[in-house]
Amino acid sequence: MKKKSLLPRALIIILIVYCLYRLITFLIVLTDKSRLNIIFYGNRPVYYSLGIGNISYVVEYSVTDKILVPGGYGYYRVGSLGKLVSLEKKPEIFKKTFSAFTGSFIDYFFYPKDVEIYHKNIGIDNTLPSFSDFFTSRSNANLIERIYLAIIFLQQDRNQLKLIDNDYTEKRNHENYYNNNLFISDNQGSFYVNSLRNEKLTVQIIYHDSYDAAALVGKIIEGQGIRVVDITKKSGQKTNSNCMISESYLKDFSKTSKTLALFFKCQMKKSKTEQSDIIFTLADIEKNWLIQ
Repeated sequence: MKKKSLLPRALIIILIVYCLYRLITFLIVLTDKSRLNIIFYGNRPVYYSLGIGNISYVVEYSVTDKILVPGGYGYYRVGSLGKLVSLEKKPEIFKKTFSAFTGSFIDYFFYPKDVEIYHKNIGIDNTLPSFSDFFTSRSNANLIERIYLAIIFLQQDRNQLKLIDNDYTEKRNHENYYNNNLFISDNQGSFYVNSLRNEKLTVQIIYHDSYDAAALVGKIIEGQGIRVVDITKKSGQKTNSNCMISESYLKDFSKTSKTLALFFKCQMKKSKTEQSDIIFTLADIEKNWLIQ
């Protein structure tokens, strides 16, 4: 009987230790991060770029305007993105779409559990996500991350967030299309991550078929404060190899390399580099950033 009564306690202790470990690990990662970029998708899609000890920004989107969706999807109405994600079963579409528009790495995205197409804008709303929004929405954040992000937002004052007027659209066939190139150009530097910028490392991008896909990836990387010095076409037969982050033998992997590998889900290796500090070979992820 004693053994049976001790078993639930042991499981509870193990669970508590595990949660504490995950929380400590997450806090260590965040304390080394000077900016968090988060998307809240719904009837009022909003991008938050929270600067840790720096300026924080807000960008709101019209659900009736069209936005570029990388991966060969072309342009979709913002209000239909949730339906596309549901049909394709690829929540990463949120991450890629808003990374491509803002020229920044989207860390987290939240979206409704119920699929809905939004046809009407509800106007600018000064409210921030509620505490419950972090737990009732679908997300790429785990439970510990949801708790921490909810606490961060509770500490935010909407009046202290800088609103970037999102009028970066152009008219085509009586419809508005968001122009990501214009937005990135006008807001270059706003979403820099200081720790990456301070490393002052350079990146060369290697692609096989699509220069436009490689150029888009380059703009997103530069939006982090990392300098892209060259985009090179790889000759020869195409392979299905994994994307690769290669860095010089002379040192340990930099934070820049680790950040690129984490965001693009690439492998890392040590190798000789000549034109840059880091070589980013797109390989299999090139198709994920195709533009139509």
